[in-house]
Amino acid sequence: MKLILENWQKYLNENFPGASLKGTLAGISGLGKIPMAATTEPEASKLDQGSDLDMSVKAVIHRNGIILLLKNEKGWDLPGGHIRQGENKTSALNREVFEETGLNISDVKDVHMEHGNKHFFSAQFLTDDITLSDEHSEHGFFDIDEIKDLDNLSEEFKNVIFACMEKRNENKLIITLRVEKYEN
Repeated sequence: MKLILENWQKYLNENFPGASLKGTLAGISGLGKIPMAATTEPEASKLDQGSDLDMSVKAVIHRNGIILLLKNEKGWDLPGGHIRQGENKTSALNREVFEETGLNISDVKDVHMEHGNKHFFSAQFLTDDITLSDEHSEHGFFDIDEIKDLDNLSEEFKNVIFACMEKRNENKLIITLRVEKYEN
């Protein structure tokens, strides 16, 4: 029995080295090394774009059930902003997220939800090294239970967050290890 547990621990350490980074977002996500902060803008944002359109893009940016929110004078906000003339939605989202947080995002997915002129996406954040723009005064990482209790987050944003996280959990594989003690 002891050999099984030792081998299992060895397997976890070899294949999930981030397990030793307890208490950090890198550890929660299972990353073996803490990634470096983004230092360059996404390539599409370097194009000379036109003026802002009325349409905007917002993203539920998450990693392992932890969601990034930004705070402005209206309360908690999802990262994102206005699309510029000649820019597609994904490029606009990447640009806006970088401008507001200093983060590059990955795994961008259209969640096919809209509210007014806002179009919503889901994405993963690669680092937790946030550099806020002057549009926001604060950022926070929240789990879904904390999101439910936030008073200064719009119901529309909560609904999008719940839908994104529910879809994410549909594809989750749960493995349970049962250890029984046998006496000889």
